[in-house]
Amino acid sequence: MEELRNDVQVAQEQINKDHFDEAKEKKLAEYEETMRLIKEATGVSDVNDVINKFQSQGETHSHLKSLEEQNRAKIQELKEQRAAIMTEYDELKYSGESRHAASQRIIDEFQEHLKEAENKCEEAKNKYEWVSNLLNNAKAGIQHLYEKLEGIKLVSDAKGSTEGEKLLAMDDAVEVTDDNIADILNICNKKLQILYESVQEKQKAILEVCIFFFFL
Repeated sequence: MEELRNDVQVAQEQINKDHFDEAKEKKLAEYEETMRLIKEATGVSDVNDVINKFQSQGETHSHLKSLEEQNRAKIQELKEQRAAIMTEYDELKYSGESRHAASQRIIDEFQEHLKEAENKCEEAKNKYEWVSNLLNNAKAGIQHLYEKLEGIKLVSDAKGSTEGEKLLAMDDAVEVTDDNIADILNICNKKLQILYESVQEKQKAILEVCIFFFFL
């Protein structure tokens, strides 16, 4: 009878060990999958860095958008200046005054101003295109991250959420635009925080299970 009791105890211990190994492997797999999702979505593995990075994106986007608008206005101003110079140049050129040295000097000055305006216009245009490409790339990256985090649901009326966030939380198909990018960044930040807390909880649970079985 004692031998049978011992066999049952050994069998029970083996079952407990198997259950522990299975639970441990499952938790590790969940943890690795979570970390893989974070790394794939953001390009970095340190979640704290990810959260800090996207918290600063709102200010960065606002600055780039402002710069884009300034460059657009500058290009328009230079185009108008170029048109005015060209009009005055043509009027002076065909007025007959171009025979005089003084008039020729004025024409040369207009040509210099025109060249300067064209150079400034080209410079502003290149800068505008660079900023536009940067903004488009940023929006594409945020769109990719948002889609990667779609599986994580937020409460639509969560405390501290803006009206824009509440509306976005109820919509499954969202496209990043200049108008909603700030709200989408906030949503991504909250979802990344949920992932981070989930990883911490899994790590803690694994550690507690390991400690429990270590002292058995």
